[in-house]
Amino acid sequence: MENNFFSNSIRNEIKHIIKESLRELLPLTKENTPQVDLKNDLLTQTEAADFLQISVTTLIKRRKQDKIPFYQDSKGSPVFYKKSELIKLFSNDE
Repeated sequence: MENNFFSNSIRNEIKHIIKESLRELLPLTKENTPQVDLKNDLLTQTEAADFLQISVTTLIKRRKQDKIPFYQDSKGSPVFYKKSELIKLFSNDE
């Protein structure tokens, strides 16, 4: 009986030590964890052009040159762009 108590006690202590160590190593909280709002991350072609301050024609040209990542279910369906990818792409250019 005492042996089981000892094992549970050690197990609980190890769990506590691991949790505390992880908290120190990974101090992520809601305040400093990057949040991606997927609902607002997708942009239509017009929204993406406005965001990049370029014309829709230029956006399409760059997309066809594989210079801008895009998403499309099938040929002829609407084209979308991820705002986060556009930010990353153009922040690396500078």
